[in-house]
Amino acid sequence: MGNPATIAERHSHYLDIHQAIALGYGTMATIRRRIASGELPRVKIIRDGKRRNVFDPADLDRVLGARPEPVGPAAAEAALDAAVDEVVAKAPRLSAAQLARLGSILDGGAR
Repeated sequence: MGNPATIAERHSHYLDIHQAIALGYGTMATIRRRIASGELPRVKIIRDGKRRNVFDPADLDRVLGARPEPVGPAAAEAALDAAVDEVVAKAPRLSAAQLARLGSILDGGAR
């Protein structure tokens, strides 16, 4: 079977279930369901003095789909600006009264 320390070292880049969830690979239920069905292989190791199931990131990508890359604040704002520009380009032209009413709503005024 092998020395537990050696096994843990060989799998040091593997993720435990909590790390996988935090990185966006799914929920606890989804990951456990994929383990139970045999789709998601796991390795049982002792890490930090506790028995843990760990997963190869490549298997997580293959079974659960590659997780999206994190989006920084600047990229998120640029995407939001692009979405607003698209809506504005498709919107009908508003009358002065409609613009005034919309401005009042957006400023927190009466409806």
